Amino acid sequence: TGTQPTNDVSADSSAEFPDRVSMMEVRLQAQEDEITLLKSSLADALHTEIYKQQGIAKRKRVLVKQTIMLATIV
Repeated sequence: TGTQPTNDVSADSSAEFPDRVSMMEVRLQAQEDEITLLKSSLADALHTEIYKQQGIAKRKRVLVKQTIMLATIV
């Protein structure tokens, strides 16, 4: 009877193992999904920032051209 509790513990541990693996797989998939979403959000934010910077640069070029044109008229 002294070895019986050890066998029970071993049996319990081996029964829990597939459940723990399954839970870890679910967590891993959720983390992978979150990483994919974060990458997409970052790409969108970078695209928006680049678009804004290009717009600012274009407006500056237009202002410089207009200033030069006005300076030559006056």
